[in-house]
Amino acid sequence: MRKEAKTSAKQQALLPTTLSRPGLKHSQFNQDLCRALVSADIPLTKLNNKELVSFLEKYTDQKVPSESTLRKNYVPDLYNETLDRLREKVGDNSIWVSLDETTDVDARCVANFVLSILGPEEESDKSYLRNLKVLDKVKIVNLLLLIFISSGISA
Repeated sequence: MRKEAKTSAKQQALLPTTLSRPGLKHSQFNQDLCRALVSADIPLTKLNNKELVSFLEKYTDQKVPSESTLRKNYVPDLYNETLDRLREKVGDNSIWVSLDETTDVDARCVANFVLSILGPEEESDKSYLRNLKVLDKVKIVNLLLLIFISSGISA
């Protein structure tokens, strides 16, 4: 009986459980730092640079979080905010989608799910990469799964 109790306590948390952490207090500085780095296309791994961290802490009087802390606790929120903004932009407008498969420089199969809004000229000139997936092999099943995941359809 003891062994059963130990095994059941070791269950791995599912992804939705790990992404939503109720009661987790978010620091405004960490949130703003994460948003600034992501929007400027600066990899979060740059926070592993001791000189950069020292500079930021010296001139902001704030404790700079680790890359891991931002990735686990702040990036999912930014991702969800971005999806919400995209859904709001799409609204009731028609969209076009493109599913493109290619091979990258490391010979990996990569599929991209891109969409654009049909309608107002200022929006129709923009395309949004909704999902990018590295595939083991290019199979129609994998591409269809990417479409379902990207569109929010649960399988």
